[in-house]
Amino acid sequence: MTEFDILYLLHEKMAVYWGVFQFWSGVTFAYVAVSHFAASRLHGFIVLCLTIIYAAMFFHVLQLIGENDLAIDGLILDLEEYSARVQQVSNATKARLASAESLSTIPAIVAIFGSFLGSLVYLPYKKYWASREHT
Repeated sequence: MTEFDILYLLHEKMAVYWGVFQFWSGVTFAYVAVSHFAASRLHGFIVLCLTIIYAAMFFHVLQLIGENDLAIDGLILDLEEYSARVQQVSNATKARLASAESLSTIPAIVAIFGSFLGSLVYLPYKKYWASREHT
């Protein structure tokens, strides 16, 4: 594999994070919208089904992130090995290796967990507790 191939694959794998985050944002928005606008009209069984589907999507997103992390780690190792074998590497490779040490997915993971827990609490709150405050 060439230096360009490794850098290209790293770029594509980093783009997967953005795609997964957008997917998760869409799922969360839909769940919150249903929670906000339709909670008072939903049957308890439907609330349970929506919550189970939402939780399944959460675990799917975590799986995608984990698999993507493994691929990125492997590509970083490939790039390090390639740069050790070759006399001269491009500035892009040097920059990628320097940024790999400081790259953190912790903010994205915190945002995904936070939105999951917050949304998970919001539907039962709107369905049961908020509706009782108005009666």
